[in-house]
Amino acid sequence: MRETKYSKTLYKAIRKLNLDKEELKQLLLCLYINGCSSEDCAKLFGTTEDKIIKFLRSEELYGYKVCSKCGQLKDLEKNFRQYKNQKNLICKDCKIESNKKIGKEYRKNNKEKRKEYTKKYNKENKEKKKKYMEKYEKNNKEKRKKYMKKYNETNKEKIKESRQEYNKNNRDKIKGNYQKNASIEQVQNLKGIEEV
Repeated sequence: MRETKYSKTLYKAIRKLNLDKEELKQLLLCLYINGCSSEDCAKLFGTTEDKIIKFLRSEELYGYKVCSKCGQLKDLEKNFRQYKNQKNLICKDCKIESNKKIGKEYRKNNKEKRKEYTKKYNKENKEKKKKYMEKYEKNNKEKRKKYMKKYNETNKEKIKESRQEYNKNNRDKIKGNYQKNASIEQVQNLKGIEEV
């Protein structure tokens, strides 16, 4: 922290308050956890940074800061993204929530733009997508079988309803397919579609 008229004023104010030792400790802790660096605290209290760090370690607060958004005390290394000259500390969790909110608003406001871009991209990359899908299907046959088996087990009712709906809407198509080479089983299946 550079020596400015404000830091000098603050330093003088701290001295004029005539705080006892315990109150000064509390003030130091408060300044530190709210974003004042150990170097700045040392300048404000007229001592060395090593002494400040030693004190903060004894209070088990060194390396912890308060998130300026949620107000929770968190580990500086694990829970904060480090930026140069960062003024307000916002923890990773709050930043993720903020980004989600911004992303939601962006998607909402740019729906048409995104649709046009997707259409254009799909049109230009048809062959590329086709090759990718073929490669994916080839490499993940077993994985897809397992997934489909699991899906079919958990969604039996849903699948049954969608089949019935499809049969109702496509009677002529299904009838035509069965009439080409109908077996006994297929004729029995037709019962669900039409009286035979």
